[in-house]
Amino acid sequence: MPINFADQKQDGHVKGTSQNKNWEKQGKPTSTFNGNREEADELTQEARKKR
Repeated sequence: MPINFADQKQDGHVKGTSQNKNWEKQGKPTSTFNGNREEADELTQEARKKR
């Protein structure tokens, strides 16, 4: 069963998205996926299952 998460927050972790660019401008420290949104979603699901 997929785990839901906020799209805007997830976009903040995907390099090149407008949300990620905003966070960078604000100097907000964050982890960043260098892949695309689909890959970020898959990795997030995998990590959360390990909790």
